[in-house]
Amino acid sequence: MRKVIYAVGVSLDGYLASPDGSVAWLERATRKAQGEDFGMGAFFKSIDTVLMGRKTYEIALKMGMGKGGYPKMKNYIFSRTLPPGKRDNVEFVADDPAAFVARLRQHPGKNIWLCGGGELAREFLQSRVLEEVVLGVVPLLIGAGRPTFPAGFPETELELTEVKQYKGGVLGLTYRVLNAPTSGPRTENMGTQEQSTRGQPQPTRANRRHPNKGG
Repeated sequence: MRKVIYAVGVSLDGYLASPDGSVAWLERATRKAQGEDFGMGAFFKSIDTVLMGRKTYEIALKMGMGKGGYPKMKNYIFSRTLPPGKRDNVEFVADDPAAFVARLRQHPGKNIWLCGGGELAREFLQSRVLEEVVLGVVPLLIGAGRPTFPAGFPETELELTEVKQYKGGVLGLTYRVLNAPTSGPRTENMGTQEQSTRGQPQPTRANRRHPNKGG
């Protein structure tokens, strides 16, 4: 079954954007990791659908993303203020996450990337349809900002399934959501892989980087 994966780059103190939505600190935090892919090449091969909140979409446009969203992907923008419908190769929706994901899964395809922001991730946690969390943790404390997991969702148990260390002190952490409806039996051992093809969030490269803005 197609998985819904929340994959973002985050600061060590748990923020995915500065208070104003900026993610310039991601570039500063990873400047010692020039040429590092952070697993994003493999990750992009594993997905064909991108979900994001309106605020994330707007900040991504400012960062240089085209109005059509991520190329060769189906792009859905969740918004309560913009009218629903397809425009510029993206579709604006205001659906309940559970009902929306159920409709997506009626069609074959690859995994589904929830790229931000935190407010949309909270709605997916509330609806119990988030199945995997992938965090690219950079060695930087920014002190304040937009949280990766804003308050307001139920207690959620996770299982750490992969740890990957990248250049520049960046950690890739992959968690399986145990109480998601599609979670299988819990495994007993967590494997750490030195070279893995599992995708991790990309903290650099403006053409691929997570906008990481809440909403």
